[in-house]
Amino acid sequence: MTLGQVIRDARIAARLSIEELSESTSVRIGLLTEIENNNFVHCGGDTYARGHLRNIANKIGADPLEFIRMYNEEHSLENRAIGDLLVENNVMQVPHEKKVISWKVPASISLAVLFTFG
Repeated sequence: MTLGQVIRDARIAARLSIEELSESTSVRIGLLTEIENNNFVHCGGDTYARGHLRNIANKIGADPLEFIRMYNEEHSLENRAIGDLLVENNVMQVPHEKKVISWKVPASISLAVLFTFG
């Protein structure tokens, strides 16, 4: 079971709607939905994600340290490539392969110019 599923189950067990949890934690509904879908990309980094998890855990009566432990296991930065982290934090763009122009195109253009003017 993922951390997001655990959070959703604990919220439901606490008889809180996602709107009520959002109001009591000051975490946007959209972000709470992403967290419950185990997506922490828009949390603003690890520090903010852990802060959100502590607030959520306290409001639904769960153990904040357990949520943090699960977050570290599932979403630890140490297990991710540096390129992925740089892209996620908007430091660099997703690398794209450069298209290599075939030698045939310039050769065809050169021949066309040569036959036309020469």
